[in-house]
Amino acid sequence: MTLNIKNDEIYRDVKKLAELTGVSMTAAVGEAVAKRLAELEPKPTELERQKKIAELTKIALEMAAELKESGISSDHTERQPRKATFDELMKIAEECGRELKESGISSDHSFLYDERGLPV
Repeated sequence: MTLNIKNDEIYRDVKKLAELTGVSMTAAVGEAVAKRLAELEPKPTELERQKKIAELTKIALEMAAELKESGISSDHTERQPRKATFDELMKIAEECGRELKESGISSDHSFLYDERGLPV
């Protein structure tokens, strides 16, 4: 693979960027292109973000319920690592629930469906 830059000004700029950052010219071009692509890539919409929060909340609550059903609780000193896992999951669930509540999302998940009841 090759990339041939036929513009003297761009070549000088790439060389200067490489020198200033202490990387090769190829790496300088790669980093610049990656940065620009990241700027141009679409950001998730609010609906996509809310769907992801709901999905993660559901997973965290299911995991917490499974741990609780398995008998893991804060009074099991011999299972301290698992207790920490349970407590961490409960914290995640609480934080997600708080964020969902603050964003106005209800537990009926109506934001996931259109007026005909189909997924959006």
